[in-house]
Parts: sequence; structure tokens; C-alpha cells
Amino acid sequence: MLDGVHHGVREDRSGDALVELLSAEGFAAPVIGEALMRDAELAPDWSARRRAVAYRDGLSIALLAYRPIRIKNLAQLRIGTELVREGVTWQLLLSEEDTKTHRPFEVAFPAKLIPNLEHYLRKHRPVLLRGERGCNPKTTDALWVS
Repeated sequence: MLDGVHHGVREDRSGDALVELLSAEGFAAPVIGEALMRDAELAPDWSARRRAVAYRDGLSIALLAYRPIRIKNLAQLRIGTELVREGVTWQLLLSEEDTKTHRPFEVAFPAKLIPNLEHYLRKHRPVLLRGERGCNPKTTDALWVS
């Protein structure tokens, strides 16, 4: 997976490992995010849930690379509130209460990632909503589902 991207990076899922991965010399976060999404689609031996988690993680890394927002804001994105569809585009809308500067933050979702976002919403998010056992889907407007 990721053809050598893991070189020199701890294999844990802590924030330190992610920061280390994103700041490692020679690596670009969009490439890492795109590689995770690609790997999720090309791993037939992975479970649907594992593919969904990898795709979600890749999309969130790529989004942070294109639209650097606080991790707290990223984690709290809700469909229809902070992530809003406007025609064929999507907007990120953070209220003044949600930003460090206490000013509203409104920006277009990166056009390059819109197909990935829509694929995640259509294919992978529903898998995550079903949970580990695949039954009793959760109902939530959270973009990132665990």
C-alpha cells in the first residue's frame, strides 16, 4: 500500500504519526490522500469496511491539503450545514463560532476532490453507517463516519 510512503513513519494511528507522515520530506499530502483512496478501490482482499475507512481517511487528508482547516473543524463537518451542495459544486461553510478568528469561513470544496467526495458519499459512507456488524444503520449528518 502506498508504495514506500510508510518509510520512516510509525505504523500507529496516532495524530503524531499523521503529522509525521504529512510533514515528511518529499511527501505531499494530496498525493498521500489520493494514494489511500486509490488503494481502497484496488484492494479486492480488503473488507468493504476496511476499504471505506481507507477511502474516508484518504479523502480527509487530501481535503486538508487543499483546504487547511483545524482538525476540530474537519471532524465536525456535517452534510447540509458545514458542507453544502450548490448546483454541481460543494461549499465548506464554517460559522464565526467555529473558527479561531471568529470570522465566517466560506470556501469552495476543491473541484479536484468533488468526484472523490461524491463517490465517498455514494459508496463508502453507507458502509460506515452500517457499522462493524453491517446492520442497524446509524442516522447522522456527520460527513466523517467511524
